[in-house]
Amino acid sequence: MKCWSIEHVFNHPWHIVVGAAFKKYPNPENEDILGIDVIKQRLRNGVLYSERIIQSNFHIPVWASKLGGFSGHQYSLESTQVDPKNRVMTLVTRNLNCYHLLRIDERLTYTSAADTAQTRLKQETTISVNLPFLKDFCERSFLSIYTHYAQRLFCYNLNLYLQMFIRAAPPSDQKPYRPPPGKLSIFSNIYNDPYYWSLTKSIVGFAVGVFVARHLSEELNSADVGF
Repeated sequence: MKCWSIEHVFNHPWHIVVGAAFKKYPNPENEDILGIDVIKQRLRNGVLYSERIIQSNFHIPVWASKLGGFSGHQYSLESTQVDPKNRVMTLVTRNLNCYHLLRIDERLTYTSAADTAQTRLKQETTISVNLPFLKDFCERSFLSIYTHYAQRLFCYNLNLYLQMFIRAAPPSDQKPYRPPPGKLSIFSNIYNDPYYWSLTKSIVGFAVGVFVARHLSEELNSADVGF
């Protein structure tokens, strides 16, 4: 298991940041998130509890899909608690696809800073891979991807969504940052950007691990049948 965390301060009040974070998906500027469905919501003791299913799509090479048996079409479960009295929002997301092989838990905590005009975000990520031969390798590779995402994507994009949400700035040509599109972008940028190198290593390692695990399972089953 590999863990990682980072903190960021937004120069906006808590209720503005929480409103933008809660409503930022789906939007036309991020094509990876296809939709969000609310499956449960309740209000108890002044705290709003919500559960949502996030549907997303990420480009994965065809060979990796065939080798590992997984695709870029992913589903995640998001659990949220919003406490307006204490100015705290906690958001926990975990993957639903390939859960028995790869588990990714992400926890975001939004709190009101000492200065009420600011909001503090703490992001924590835990990654666990259930592949005995490549466990450490895959966990380090996937964690590298999430580190890149948190530092270069999440906070940068949320700041742009904040501007859209509060309409504090006129429309601009600035767009949310995301890796260049295209299935071959991983290989064309592999030596120039650590993100693509980490992504490639994690996909290869995970796919090979799944392939080996399946092959061993089939061999063991065949041996049992022989006896």
